[in-house]
Amino acid sequence: MGLITKIFGTYSDRELKQIYPIVDKIEALEPEYQAMTDAQLTAKTTEFKERLAKGETLDDIKEALGYVDYFFPNYDEACLMTEETELEKIADRFLDCGIQHVVIKTGKKGCYIKSQDGSVLEVPAMKGITAIDTIGAGDNFASGFITAILEGKSLKECAEFANVTASISVQSIGATTGVQKREQVDERMKEYYAQQS
Repeated sequence: MGLITKIFGTYSDRELKQIYPIVDKIEALEPEYQAMTDAQLTAKTTEFKERLAKGETLDDIKEALGYVDYFFPNYDEACLMTEETELEKIADRFLDCGIQHVVIKTGKKGCYIKSQDGSVLEVPAMKGITAIDTIGAGDNFASGFITAILEGKSLKECAEFANVTASISVQSIGATTGVQKREQVDERMKEYYAQQS
């Protein structure tokens, strides 16, 4: 299980049977992405934005989005894709494509979530974080969110765990150097909950 086990701990046999196919796909891609420099990762993001700028629209991928349970765009990407600027309108555009839960990363503010059932959550980011490098923050956010889903946490708890995971990531240079083990996230979660009370 490699890096995923190193960072997020171990799972029961039942859980592993559910996530092995997903983990195998992620780990198959892992060497490619770990070998990428920050400049290459930035280039991939730029390529995505250029495709949108050249006229690729949400309608071009609408059918595929109907199979997505959780979608994690950042605010800027979401605005580009939907041509909207208000969080609720952005989320509604994605929900109209059939996505079950739209999780918009809003940087220092945290994240905004809207689901097919109409529920809305705004989950604050960790306070007092000085970002050194935001490369990989979104990936760390998504991995934290998915880990919490696999652990059966509520949508709000998933977002809190994701925000905290990303807060650790941005305090180191590079996409994969910040979050090294699960205990880091668990410790920071205690600080996060103390901030919220």
